[in-house]
Amino acid sequence: MTRFLAIYPALVAALLAVVPTLAPRSGPLAIATILSAHLAIAALTLVPVAIARRTPELRWSLLFLGLVAIARFGGEWFSPPRDVDPNGVVFEAASWNLERGARAGEDAVEGIGRLDVDVVALQELSAEHVRAIHASPELTARLPARELHPDEGFVGIGLLSRYPIVRADHYAEPSTIEAVLDVNGRPLTVITAHPLPGSISMVGPVPVGFDAGRRDIELRRVRSLVGYAMDRGETVVLLGDFNVAPTEPAYTDLVDGLRDAHVEVGEGPGWTWRPSRLEWMGIGLLRIDLAFSGPGARPVAIREYCDLPGDHCQLEAAYELVPPNVEPVFLRLPAGAGFRALPVEVVDASGLLAGAGPAAEPVTADGAQAVPGQPKRVRVTFTGGLCDIHAAIRLEGNAQHLRVAIERRETGNACAAAGVFRTVELRFVEAIDPGVIEIVGA
Repeated sequence: MTRFLAIYPALVAALLAVVPTLAPRSGPLAIATILSAHLAIAALTLVPVAIARRTPELRWSLLFLGLVAIARFGGEWFSPPRDVDPNGVVFEAASWNLERGARAGEDAVEGIGRLDVDVVALQELSAEHVRAIHASPELTARLPARELHPDEGFVGIGLLSRYPIVRADHYAEPSTIEAVLDVNGRPLTVITAHPLPGSISMVGPVPVGFDAGRRDIELRRVRSLVGYAMDRGETVVLLGDFNVAPTEPAYTDLVDGLRDAHVEVGEGPGWTWRPSRLEWMGIGLLRIDLAFSGPGARPVAIREYCDLPGDHCQLEAAYELVPPNVEPVFLRLPAGAGFRALPVEVVDASGLLAGAGPAAEPVTADGAQAVPGQPKRVRVTFTGGLCDIHAAIRLEGNAQHLRVAIERRETGNACAAAGVFRTVELRFVEAIDPGVIEIVGA
């Protein structure tokens, strides 16, 4: 019997290993993808059996599942502590789905009032909630700037801000607010959205089908809105109830080029939603309320509060606003035997660069290499021609995937065919794993 039980953890391990490649967006396998972490956790019930019965097949199966689960979820559930620059500006934001019909206006105000943040994003906001918010002297004094669009269905949405709202736009399908705030003289774009969930087909109490086509379209619209803002050079914070789990392929599309605060600084699964009938548990069971940021906003803290009635926990995140290097960094790589010095222009569009200069030690291999004992420094080496006269380096992306694009100008004569290693040492505002750096164009 215990040998038969060993099949379950082996199947879940196979699911965790294969699903990211298959990336199912509909059907039963999509449901298994959403619940993959829960399926792995359920295998823990077999640990006492494995200890008591000492069945090698079950023990090895559980061990294999444990290793695969750590590889799949470890980076998301466990994050190293992050230092905050004492001279930096810390911006705090919260998101809360009020759940249609779950609470009166006064209860909503009480729940908002305990969030000591600069901005509160609200989903499923009703007219009763809005009346109570306007009637609260405390909220008016603490969060005076408002952009509120109530609805008696699921698409009501709102934003309360301590900072002035310079400009705000409201969109439908999905319900979205894009607001530009004046944060001590610095513009910050805050976007909150509420794409509606995919539909689940049931046979009795068992989910057997999943269709998220409409939701995925809405998620792409939100990501496009964020992309347009970042293309304009704006610092963006995106938060809300997105109705997508991190194990789904649609999440991968949404987070592309952004920083997920929980992945970078959160601890534990970060679950924020549970069925209303299970709200008594005081915990969430899925992570669908999310907080992202683009270049210039570095996540430094995130937490969930799940003790209030309703199907959603309150999500609170803090960001250090790091001004991106909009001005190019100019440096000069030294000359050597048979080749001239090389002027280099470094442009940072990631918000991660603190500075750049020539490498202190020669490097003889293309790619990105860590500087021993200096986790915030990385040496980037590329092969240039002997007659190169200029190089331009552009940084794009985030701390999970940093793209370094290199362009060279040469004199065009024959000596360009010969190559020489050129190395630039990049200094970042935080520790960067060289493995996340993609070098292109060199």
